[in-house]
Amino acid sequence: MKYGQGTVGTQLAFGATYRDVNCYSAFTSRSSSIRNHFQVVLIDRSDIATGDFDIEFNYDQIIWETGEASDGSTDCLGGSPARVGFSDGDTNAFELAGSGVIGAFLDSGPAATSLINNSLNSGGHLGRYIFEVRDGTPTVPGNGNVTCTKGFWKNHVGAWDNLVPDDDTAPWTGTSTYLEVLNTPPKKGDASIILGHAFIAATLNTGADAGDLTAAENMLIAHPVGSNDLKAGKHADSDRAVALGMAEALQEFNESGECSLSSNDE
Repeated sequence: MKYGQGTVGTQLAFGATYRDVNCYSAFTSRSSSIRNHFQVVLIDRSDIATGDFDIEFNYDQIIWETGEASDGSTDCLGGSPARVGFSDGDTNAFELAGSGVIGAFLDSGPAATSLINNSLNSGGHLGRYIFEVRDGTPTVPGNGNVTCTKGFWKNHVGAWDNLVPDDDTAPWTGTSTYLEVLNTPPKKGDASIILGHAFIAATLNTGADAGDLTAAENMLIAHPVGSNDLKAGKHADSDRAVALGMAEALQEFNESGECSLSSNDE
């Protein structure tokens, strides 16, 4: 990684450039072609108002999406893939469509979501995504679909309608609350947690297929969070692949234009 100060146009900026980034756990024998190149730049916008700034993401090459610790393959694909966006740790969060969806952000991914083939607020400059922070608040772009992601619901607890954040009585959450499940990372590719994340978000949104939700909940009841029986490994349970398929379907719904807030509290 290289970092330093400079300017973007006439504005002061600080940037960090990541080239030839391998995935975890990386070995020297891994092909040098499986590397990602990307950059983040913070741009002072005091020309607009004191304290204002932009966040700029630049993507030059995205070949892999998932570290092996997140159940990625030996080529670092599949599993629980990367997400792109921001959170201020409080009430403002955003994820690009394709976050958490296998293959979505890759150079070889779908035209609608491949990071190098799209842009945001950058005048059509492909691979560049700019988020504005004005008066201390990030401006959430888009048409409202950002409200559908797991990241949104983690940071907008007051908007929950269909579930109670601190409810720990669900038969599949173990001793955890719904909110605690959302904040639990899927260590060793634990499919029950991955599916739990997608299920909670889909339940909080409106319009998810009732059959998909029922099937996902039944799978979670059979393999509760904390049971550790849907983790990756040579002897992984056969239901693991089914659970990951369910999670992918729900995640695609959560990222689609069909879903919306279940609450009027935005």
